[in-house]
Amino acid sequence: MRVHHVAITTPDVEALGAFYRDVLGLAETTRHTDEHGLRSIWLDLGGAILMVERGATGGGGWHLLALSIDVEEREAWRQRLQAAGCFAQESGFTIYGKDPDGNGFGLSHHPVPAG
Repeated sequence: MRVHHVAITTPDVEALGAFYRDVLGLAETTRHTDEHGLRSIWLDLGGAILMVERGATGGGGWHLLALSIDVEEREAWRQRLQAAGCFAQESGFTIYGKDPDGNGFGLSHHPVPAG
């Protein structure tokens, strides 16, 4: 496996995204909005993605380590995580879990959606 993406939450997506773009020189690739405004900025990590995501007010922080899987592996991974008792939820692209310390992780096949 390899790193797919790392997500960090913040109450100010624009400011934190600008830091990683302007200070660290990461190329901005995507912006996502919703009914509340700017939801996330995605930046290129050289084959992986840094996702700066809108989070609760107050301090933000590292939110998720996501590893790449092939979409064809999705069901087997879901079953494995469920059997281990660490499955949390899923989206159309990612299966989410919690490690024994409660840290979030994901197994993602983005940009290929689940079939």
